[in-house]
Amino acid sequence: MSDASQDGRLDGRLDRLEEIVDALDSPDLELEDAMRLFEEGVAHLRAARELLRSAELQVEQLLDDGQGGARTERLDER
Repeated sequence: MSDASQDGRLDGRLDRLEEIVDALDSPDLELEDAMRLFEEGVAHLRAARELLRSAELQVEQLLDDGQGGARTERLDER
């Protein structure tokens, strides 16, 4: 497992998921190894989904304030 996926970074988790998919495509992979990789992949997928959900809540949208200016509003406040 890479350092980036261990420290919770999204790009590291996605990279590891790609590695897992490539490994699962191997015809020589033993069933036990495939199951272990599948479980690891599911864990990375869930963590990545949670990271994206958290980031989405932090994104602010720029909106017209109705007075010729602009204001920001968090997406989760809509």
